[in-house]
Amino acid sequence: MNNTKTKYTQLDAGHTVINVCCEEGRHGLTVTAYINGLSVKSPALKLARVVRVFVDTVIAACDFPNDGYSDSHMARLSDELECYIDGAIKLDELND
Repeated sequence: MNNTKTKYTQLDAGHTVINVCCEEGRHGLTVTAYINGLSVKSPALKLARVVRVFVDTVIAACDFPNDGYSDSHMARLSDELECYIDGAIKLDELND
């Protein structure tokens, strides 16, 4: 993805808003999530285990409400992150 301007996508994680962006780096496509002042970066997203670790790390950094629905919030966020990454990879392949 050759963007001159980084575009962020916001995801809702209960009490936390996550800003996610993707950009082309030295080692290919890199997705970065910004959560509560922390950033989590992940290159090599074509490997399923890397995606899983990235998603789990982002979820662990979130502050989910203690309303009895935390598991469903985590599952939804996991699905949204995986869809975002899949879309970014497909778009990157189309641009190459």
